[in-house]
Amino acid sequence: MDKALFLRIRPKQLADYMLTLVGDVWKKSVRLVVLIVGITLLLVGIAMIVLPGPALVVIPASLALLGTEFVWARRFLKAVQARIPGMHKGIFRRNSGKP
Repeated sequence: MDKALFLRIRPKQLADYMLTLVGDVWKKSVRLVVLIVGITLLLVGIAMIVLPGPALVVIPASLALLGTEFVWARRFLKAVQARIPGMHKGIFRRNSGKP
């Protein structure tokens, strides 16, 4: 960076730049954590298809988590919801007592 340019930056501009930089790093960090946790849950859910466990709950939940950050997961979740009747009502919603 040119020294003359650096000396012309005002403190307010520098503060705004630093806040923008920190915000970008935070967003990317959150996205990475969501990716790691979501993929791990998805793999565990796929394993639960043959192993004992609630695969039909874990797989859509992992896709919903991934769908908070990634469009491809949102689209895949909608495709899964279209194939499983009644899933669009929500997995975790309590039964109202009606059959």
